[in-house]
Amino acid sequence: MYNIIGKESDNMSIEWFDSSSKDGIATLYESNITLNKNTIRNIEDAYSVMLGIDAEKKQVVIKPLNKEQDMRGDIPQTHKYKITIRSSYGRIANKDFMRKIEKIGGFTLSVPKKFKTIYDDDNNLVIIDLGEER
Repeated sequence: MYNIIGKESDNMSIEWFDSSSKDGIATLYESNITLNKNTIRNIEDAYSVMLGIDAEKKQVVIKPLNKEQDMRGDIPQTHKYKITIRSSYGRIANKDFMRKIEKIGGFTLSVPKKFKTIYDDDNNLVIIDLGEER
């Protein structure tokens, strides 16, 4: 008999796969950043985003903004970027920003690259670590 949660009986040592334990991944293209489902899980209510780069740490930082934050008027329009969120991915398109990432990362995105993402819950940030290529 199978136990649905946890491990099986004494004769078996099955650990059930938990899809929520997958890594967050960002795929970088020449024109956009595509975030996998595990990354967008934390920012599903994002109406727009702010984009930043920490050149010293070689990290891309994405700050999600909900509709209220976007509309209140204290963040300049030039600092906000559209994010498209679907059931299995999120996408932010900006060719100029992608060229900055190439420069900071020291690579070209003529072939897409995948990187691990980290969600900073305290600051509500998605961090793409350019040192953690997948």
